[in-house]
Amino acid sequence: MQTLQLTFNCTATSDLNLGGWNAGSNIRGALGQRLRRMTCEERTRTAAPTADHVLHCPACRILAQETEETKGNVYRAYALIPPTAPQTRQLQTGDPFQVGLRLFGAGQEFLPHFVVALGEIGQQGVGIGRGTFQLDSITAENPLTLAREALMSAGERYVSLPETFINPMDVEGAAQQLLRRMQANNQTHLQVRFQTLTRLIAAKKLVKTPDFGVLAGRLFDRIEALHKQWGNGWPDVPVKDLRQLADQVRLLSWDGRWQEARSGSRRTGRKNPISGLVGTAIYQSNHWNELLPWLVWGQVTQVGKDVVKGNGIYQIML
Repeated sequence: MQTLQLTFNCTATSDLNLGGWNAGSNIRGALGQRLRRMTCEERTRTAAPTADHVLHCPACRILAQETEETKGNVYRAYALIPPTAPQTRQLQTGDPFQVGLRLFGAGQEFLPHFVVALGEIGQQGVGIGRGTFQLDSITAENPLTLAREALMSAGERYVSLPETFINPMDVEGAAQQLLRRMQANNQTHLQVRFQTLTRLIAAKKLVKTPDFGVLAGRLFDRIEALHKQWGNGWPDVPVKDLRQLADQVRLLSWDGRWQEARSGSRRTGRKNPISGLVGTAIYQSNHWNELLPWLVWGQVTQVGKDVVKGNGIYQIML
């Protein structure tokens, strides 16, 4: 499954507070409202939309609006990469910051909608106090190969079609490079640093320590669903065997915490929890040959609940 990763380089045009751990949630909420206003003719409805409406409405497709037929089984074709701390807190006028976006498979067709919507929410205001910003430039990036490509330069408003993507061969190459380094050091452990809130659920319960079996299980579920809904089908992989290997991975140490956070919805008027794990876990296994490629995939897809709000970003470290 091909993935397009974008970085939107922005500048605050007034004092701007994106809300700390809620930065991704605030940006995603503003984007959702703007996308609906831009394209959805039934945005004021209260009932679930029809499948025919979702098929022809860009906003409902982007936001993966559920119908009665698809309820509970829809995965969105994008994930946000929120600005990093301390940029998620108070920005002064003139301060630069970045917002990242990943579009999976066929979801890349939504690129123009996100570009327009992000520029417009910057003018209208976002976050605590509705601070404003301007979109300066856009780059496409591959964090696995470090390739970068300018899609829109400062002072321009024309966006080029991207040629830089994250492909399965890049994931495999990154995994093999990590494995060679581990083998050279006779190393059977690695670190996973959870950079944004990672919200894992098993048996309908929150998991407040990063058990690898649960992490891998949610990761397999997510990759499978993204391939089926937005890619070219699920590859022939022995998922059952992988789950068994993942359950054998030991958590050697956990230097992290559970961070509370709640996300407000202007559409429903409710605040929903987006709390999750942040920190560094060390895992030990003799089966990284089989598991590491999928862990690298997770760096691309993100994992757990609320990835569209910037949750579930992690980095593998040796």
